Amino acid sequence: HAWDEARVGDLIAVFSTYYDPEQTTQTQIGRLHNIMQGVERLNNVIVPSGEKFYFNDYCAPYTKSNGYELGPIVNYVSSQKLGYGGGICQISSTLYLAVLRSNLEIVSRTNHMFYPGYIPYGMDATVSWGGPDFKFRNNTDYPIKLSVTYSGGKATCTIYGTNLTGQSVRMEYDILSSTPYETVEKEDKSLAPGTRKQEQNGYTGYKVATYRCVYDKNGKLVSRTLEANSTYKSRNQIILVGSAQESAGGEGEGQETETTPSVPESGGGENAVPET
Repeated sequence: HAWDEARVGDLIAVFSTYYDPEQTTQTQIGRLHNIMQGVERLNNVIVPSGEKFYFNDYCAPYTKSNGYELGPIVNYVSSQKLGYGGGICQISSTLYLAVLRSNLEIVSRTNHMFYPGYIPYGMDATVSWGGPDFKFRNNTDYPIKLSVTYSGGKATCTIYGTNLTGQSVRMEYDILSSTPYETVEKEDKSLAPGTRKQEQNGYTGYKVATYRCVYDKNGKLVSRTLEANSTYKSRNQIILVGSAQESAGGEGEGQETETTPSVPESGGGENAVPET
């Protein structure tokens, strides 16, 4: 077996992201199901020396027939909706950062349309069937092994291999610019007077540069190189407001606001090609 040919099984790098397991809505339960699908398909994968890893080869297509449930996604028209596989990008993003920390070669990576929030700026990787794929190459002289787990709200990607030099990697980011979202109010005659309800959550836009910092076994910085530039779009928050009545009380009295915040995730509809 290729893994048995490795000299040792060093823990090269590890990274975790978090997701509340105590979710009750069907869409959030579906998102957790899709995260678990990624865990099951990637755990114990071996990438031989010199070989490329394609995330979609293991996890796609993101369809019901391939074991995925509906989860929240965002597609190219910037509207949140449900799609099969929504949530899988938390695994591809967690793996991407673990790969960076392992000092492996990135072949292809695309950031989300909106900053997802569960991972540092510029260190996410979106995937979709027929669209972006996360790819890396094992540019070491030995096989590597992926350990992908989920427990207690924590998704963890660990990479094992052979580290003869004792080098390590730390990732840094610089926010080059930001574009705040605006709040837009829309009248909705179906709501009770004074009621306010969030129709769409807002996202601040960012331009981010990430850097790969390599340190020797003594903790001395060896190199700091630009890894990627990421651009996240901004999106307005939309609040629906119930029509006012002439006999209404003082301004602002009795108002209620319903919000439905969410972290959109990439995946795929049965026939759609979404990206977050």
